[in-house]
Amino acid sequence: EREREKQEVKAAPHPDLCVQTHEYEDIRSVQDGWRAIRDMHVRGAPAIAIVAALSLAVELLHTSFDSVGAVVEHIRAALAHLKTSRPTAVNLFQMCARVEAEAVELQARTSPALTAAEVVQEVVAGLERMLADDIADNKAIGHYGATAILSGLPSGKQVPLHSFSFVPLMCDALSLS
Repeated sequence: EREREKQEVKAAPHPDLCVQTHEYEDIRSVQDGWRAIRDMHVRGAPAIAIVAALSLAVELLHTSFDSVGAVVEHIRAALAHLKTSRPTAVNLFQMCARVEAEAVELQARTSPALTAAEVVQEVVAGLERMLADDIADNKAIGHYGATAILSGLPSGKQVPLHSFSFVPLMCDALSLS
């Protein structure tokens, strides 16, 4: 079983492309995630969805529920609130739809019926899988991008790293920076 005290999320505010900073913002609740997204401390569609998902995971792990219905209602309310943080964030809305559908499916499971704690564990595991998938996607984007950049070099020629003055990361690739 997880130790609730160790479950936390830290979001790195969106980096200014001209300044290298390594500051992190504690996300301890859905409201913290909502604020970080709304105030544009997090940018890039995938990153927004992941911060929202993990803020929900942290909140679920730190909340006691007396029934499966209470868990599902909490999830629905939290997701509805998170969607107001950035109404145009497609990945956020997709994540919310996926999580709500999973929660409703878990609630409907009758054989075996799940406890509130088991529903929380299942939903949090799904949210953590979203993070793992996002990391894998980012690594694949980085790999393919590096391959594309390096394929433009003359064959067999060693090019010093400092000769690449600036490779901008835009839009959905911002979480790679």
